[in-house]
Amino acid sequence: MMKTLVLKVTLTEEADGRWSASIPVLPGCSSWGYTKQEALENIKDAAEIYMKIC
Repeated sequence: MMKTLVLKVTLTEEADGRWSASIPVLPGCSSWGYTKQEALENIKDAAEIYMKIC
């Protein structure tokens, strides 16, 4: 059974227009995208990998 976690994501628009995303409670868990939506999708994938590894 999969568990659902609700984690705070920090989104930042970079100077070049890309978006960076990080999850403060998961050190080093970050990603980026060309749009907010892409950054959110990428950080979700990164968090899933982080949870499997750590």
